[in-house]
Amino acid sequence: MIFWRIFLWLGFIAFYVNAGVIGTIQGITVTGRLSCGNKSVRDVEIQLWEEDSDKFLFLFLSHIMGSCDPDDLLNSTISDAKGNFQVYGEDKEVTAIEPYLSIAHNCDNGYINEYNGGKSQEEMQPIIDDGAIDN
Repeated sequence: MIFWRIFLWLGFIAFYVNAGVIGTIQGITVTGRLSCGNKSVRDVEIQLWEEDSDKFLFLFLSHIMGSCDPDDLLNSTISDAKGNFQVYGEDKEVTAIEPYLSIAHNCDNGYINEYNGGKSQEEMQPIIDDGAIDN
């Protein structure tokens, strides 16, 4: 009997967390410049995502209840003529958000490859200093 009570409480908690009743709104702004070698890259889509895959309680309950909480797309933007971009996103979470960028690109060892489109995912650190992210 106690097992079912605990199971029901965990189910209610998971429902309220997933429904956004519990948690705080957290936001992040990422500013950067895309380049391939020494050349700026324009018209590239940059997506800001929030990872939900390591929330143990939710994963456990979603496995039992048959639902899934995929990563959240917070926002997206396109790089300008000089490769510059700025993207802001926010999400309501109980724990700290875990943002990452997804960048569709065709940079191949410093050269733009017109025939090969790749994709990079870079995790965002709590403090980001200006710098280059190598793929």
